[in-house]
Amino acid sequence: MNEIICPHCNKAFKIDEAGYADILKQVRNHEFEKELHNRLEMAEKDKENAVKLAQEKTKDEMIAYYKDMKAKLSTKMMGETLEQHCEIEFNRLRATVFKNVYFEKDEMWHFTKKKNESSGYGSLSIGIPKKSLLSQLEAEAERPTKS
Repeated sequence: MNEIICPHCNKAFKIDEAGYADILKQVRNHEFEKELHNRLEMAEKDKENAVKLAQEKTKDEMIAYYKDMKAKLSTKMMGETLEQHCEIEFNRLRATVFKNVYFEKDEMWHFTKKKNESSGYGSLSIGIPKKSLLSQLEAEAERPTKS
């Protein structure tokens, strides 16, 4: 027989071996469940922290990627915008100043001389290569800067 003292009333009880084993099992199960719950909570917190860390790393990588892309696109867009502006201005003035010249995207300036009634010359078309402003800007962007 085992003697157990109640923690509330301080009264002593006598229990046989089977009853004592039952009480001991209940206490162990309760402690085991409590410890298991604590460990599961810690594991969940560790998982959340790992996910947050991975998301921040991915976020930082994406920010760096987009900054790099923005710099590259900025140069390209600046060149394309300037090219469009030049084409618009050229077409605006072409009707009055440059009657026999037209602008195309094929990296050539085209000059055409039409048949002149008084001189009797036939039509003449000349293509003059031009270096694209975009390629110049890209070359500028790729050059290392002096520190």
